[in-house]
Amino acid sequence: MSVAGFALAFAAGLVAGWLLKTFLAWRQQQCQQRPGPVLPIPFPPPEVLVQAVKDEQLVLLAGFDYAAAQALLLKGMQVIKGFPGHPTADEKVFLGELTLVLLQQLQPDLDSMTAHAIRALGKVVKLALTTNYDGVLSTVLGRTMTSPAAVLQRWGSAVDYVEAGEASGTVARHRKELIQLHGSVYDKGSIVLLDPEYTATQTDFQKFMLPLVGQYSLLIVGSRGGAHDAHFTPMWQHVAANWRRDDSSSHPVHTVLALERESPAIRREFYSDAVFGDWAKEHISVVEYGTQHAQLGPFLHQLAAQAGLEPSNSTKLTQ
Repeated sequence: MSVAGFALAFAAGLVAGWLLKTFLAWRQQQCQQRPGPVLPIPFPPPEVLVQAVKDEQLVLLAGFDYAAAQALLLKGMQVIKGFPGHPTADEKVFLGELTLVLLQQLQPDLDSMTAHAIRALGKVVKLALTTNYDGVLSTVLGRTMTSPAAVLQRWGSAVDYVEAGEASGTVARHRKELIQLHGSVYDKGSIVLLDPEYTATQTDFQKFMLPLVGQYSLLIVGSRGGAHDAHFTPMWQHVAANWRRDDSSSHPVHTVLALERESPAIRREFYSDAVFGDWAKEHISVVEYGTQHAQLGPFLHQLAAQAGLEPSNSTKLTQ
């Protein structure tokens, strides 16, 4: 083996070791955690959001609990895909498969307060979407995973997908499926991670999302809402560019749930944008759910309870 080949193989081994170490450390931390007392909610759900849940006019866009672990592992995937020195196909396959296997091991706590609240909200939302690649939210909601392209191929648009299901009078597919907007670890060819993949899926993403955001309110949980995302930014720009030609009061208001310390930055991302900032000030609400991540579960539980979806006294649930 040449010196360059040896160096490349050594570097690939370091990346693989880092991925494995990261995952094992995360697993150990999860195993050591014990349920604690339910934290008080400093910011109760606003009435307008409660009413949107009651009216069943929401589309849930959730990242759920495991975004941090997933982000670390997928950072490794980015390193692999953009590896300097052009690793061999075998090295890319090995490292990529390792990352996907680790992501497939992510499992949710189905008895957590967050899981119970997400399931309750899942019963009334028009659609459930995620930008995560793992199967955590699919497990929590008890839904099978599908893609925007699959929906468009069969129904033509996401709104037709919803309306056809509601007209059927049965538990339709749109309430039994989770839309994996950026692909799934169970179909590695579907993953949208780097710029070429965003470009290749841009048309389907916009065709899927634009009718939804024009008709239903997004409830964005565990995500910043895509103010600087290669898929979401063009979507918001398109909506903002057309809102003056419409009756802007008829546009739905979308909600981004955020930590108190993160909310000013998220508002700046949306409200100071040169293209859609003015529109966002009226149609994107950044709602603070607490001062720490552990308060998301109680906040969502209270939201579901105030909307009549869950008993308000389910305090035995862990966070």
